Amino acid sequence: MMFSLKGAVTKFQNQGTCLVETPEPLEAGKDYPFVVAVHGSNRGSIDYLETPFYSRQREIALENGCIFGVISNGYDTWGTDDGLYNLKLFIEHIKKSYPVKSKAILWATSAGGVLASRLVNEYGELVDRVIGTFPVYDLESTYPLQTCRVAWRAKSIEQFKEAIEGKNPPTFVDGLKNTKYYITHGDSDSAVPLEANSARLKTESGDNVFLQIIRGGVHSTGNFDFYGEAVRRAFSE
Repeated sequence: MMFSLKGAVTKFQNQGTCLVETPEPLEAGKDYPFVVAVHGSNRGSIDYLETPFYSRQREIALENGCIFGVISNGYDTWGTDDGLYNLKLFIEHIKKSYPVKSKAILWATSAGGVLASRLVNEYGELVDRVIGTFPVYDLESTYPLQTCRVAWRAKSIEQFKEAIEGKNPPTFVDGLKNTKYYITHGDSDSAVPLEANSARLKTESGDNVFLQIIRGGVHSTGNFDFYGEAVRRAFSE
C-alpha cells in the first residue's frame, strides 16, 4: 500500500511517500518481524516496486515472513536531521498500525547507511539489526559525490565538515557497537569505497559486524550477488 505519511518533513518531491506490504494472510494474534528499508540517494519508495534490485529487498523481506516498509526521504537519506525525523516517525507509524515486534530490521542501501546508523545511535530502542548493501559509514569519504554535498548544503569541504559535525557515524561508533550489522560491499566500489566505509566499520565496531565482500563488486544495481550470505545470516541468526 502506498500512502503519504502525515507529519513527515517534505522538502523534496515525493518525500514522505510510503510503501507498506505484509505477508498474506496475516495470522491473528501474531507479532511479525518488520523490515524498514532506508533507500539510497536519488531513490525512494517507488523503487521498491519498480527497480528490480531494490524490489528484491522487498521480496526477500516478505519471503522471510516480515512486514516490509519504506519511506521516501529525498536527499535527507544522507543522514540529515529531517531524514532522521521522518524515519523515526515512519517506524512509530508501523508499530501503531501493524502487528509487529518492538524493534525494526533496517535495510540500508548506499547513502541510507548514514541515516540508519544515526537511528541506531540516537533511537537504538527502535532497531533490532541492520542489513547494509554497500552502505555509507564515513561521510567524509563520500564528499566528492554531488548528491552528498547537496544534501548537506556544502559548497566547500570546510562547510561540509561543519554541517556533519556530530552526525558522521565514525564520530559515534560506540553507539553502534550493541547492534548487529550484516553488510555486503564490493571491493571495486569507487563511489562508496569499501575500506573507508564497511571495512572501517568492521574494524572500529568489532564482532557485531558481519561483512561479506563481493570480489569485483561495484556501486550499481545490476549485481544480485549483493543478496548473498550476509542477507541470509541477517534473517536466520
